[in-house]
Amino acid sequence: MQRITEDIKTGQLKQIYLLYGEEAYLVRQYRDRLMEAMLSGGDKMNVNRYEGKGVSVPEIIDMSETLPFFADRRVIILENTELLKSGGEKLAEYLKNPAESSSFIIAEREVDKRSGLFKTIKKYGYAAEFGRQISEFESSLVYRVSARTARATQRNPVLKNKNKNKNKNKNKNKNKQTKSFMCRTGEMAQQVRALFQRP
Repeated sequence: MQRITEDIKTGQLKQIYLLYGEEAYLVRQYRDRLMEAMLSGGDKMNVNRYEGKGVSVPEIIDMSETLPFFADRRVIILENTELLKSGGEKLAEYLKNPAESSSFIIAEREVDKRSGLFKTIKKYGYAAEFGRQISEFESSLVYRVSARTARATQRNPVLKNKNKNKNKNKNKNKNKQTKSFMCRTGEMAQQVRALFQRP
């Protein structure tokens, strides 16, 4: 994300950008920012959008080869086409040497990083992953649970220090207490993970 912001700020834009991941809002936000920067305030009549599975790759290539209308650049936006999962071989080959007047913004929720199209974009453009962001509430909850666990660990003599010279009976008692404490800690971790899971 920082790299894209820097590219926009300096005006040194790549010809191909891939934005992908679970955070659809951030993907849309950076898609629009890149589009505005590529157009340099020009008319959006030189923006061509292709959305959904089943888009025609030959049509996309033909449009890319078409000169922009009274502008320096044509912006082609591909959204949720699933070409980065399958069927993107022809586009991958084309993007190795696309028309200089065309720029591509590709926005996908899921990608196959082993695909030829992904590798081509990584080599000739820039790929940014927008993973799920932890909210402030979730972050504070993790902090509280971690702090509580740390305090409990300090108070528990079993976890704080182990005296190797104590007799076997005391060591057995320590092991029982340790297992009990670790069990409670594991339950707390499961509760936190359950809170983070979204339907």
